Amino acid sequence: MSLNVAAIAEVALETVPPVPFINWQYVYCWLISLIGGGCTDAGIPLVSGSALVSGGGAVSPEGVSAAQSALGSGFWSWLWPFQAGSASAEGVVTAGGAVSILSQFFSAIAGFIPQPVVSAFFGVAWFLGALWGAFSFISYAISGVFVLAIIGAAVLLCIIRITEWRKYRTVVPHTRSRTAVASRWQELLSLSMSKDPKQWKEAIRSADTFLGDVLSGLGYTGTTVSEQLRAVPEGAFVTLPQAWEAHRIHNFVVERGSQFILTQREAFRTMKLYEQVLEEFRRV
Repeated sequence: MSLNVAAIAEVALETVPPVPFINWQYVYCWLISLIGGGCTDAGIPLVSGSALVSGGGAVSPEGVSAAQSALGSGFWSWLWPFQAGSASAEGVVTAGGAVSILSQFFSAIAGFIPQPVVSAFFGVAWFLGALWGAFSFISYAISGVFVLAIIGAAVLLCIIRITEWRKYRTVVPHTRSRTAVASRWQELLSLSMSKDPKQWKEAIRSADTFLGDVLSGLGYTGTTVSEQLRAVPEGAFVTLPQAWEAHRIHNFVVERGSQFILTQREAFRTMKLYEQVLEEFRRV
């Protein structure tokens, strides 16, 4: 039986795929040669002539299909030719009769590296795989705990906000108008500028009462203004030193048997100290 050479050549030209930019087969063969392996120069599967022609000398469709599959399968199919979708062992055989190029690679590796090293490598690989699995499990578990904690914190925050809203939405507003307080304050300043020492003391007592109301509004509790001031942290508001100084003078004034001499000038200065505190909180 004579082969139809022209037909075979025509089919070969039609079935040759475009030349890739990088010949990965050649690169692979060069790399495997560095460790003692080897493969063909062309680096592609070979198709026998008998597979291309039928018994009558005509081109066989099955052979053409096998050739197209062999020549156009790409690098990975060449590397592992018997995966799904590639040519079968009867239609296409690798150069040199090898079952798989990948098997040549592992054979070269096994011959180049000592067996204890290979065993140690796979042992370490197995250990690292097990370690990574344990790490992944622990990581997912911790992540799940944190996610649940975040959800719980968000729910708790919503509950707190709703509780606060229900509690404070009906708070009675301060009925004492700013105008009335300012008017009363002007009266106290007038008393501090009078010529009667009793009126000076009355003005300071009333101003200290104003200070106590301000501290109560800020949430500082106590039976006396002194206790309220002690509850205020240092630096809580700007005029805290003025409040302390004015309150000390108030204590000297109202204390029985005190040797403190109150002058009209000192009384007015004390009232201005109180006024600075009230102005900071927009009471006057």
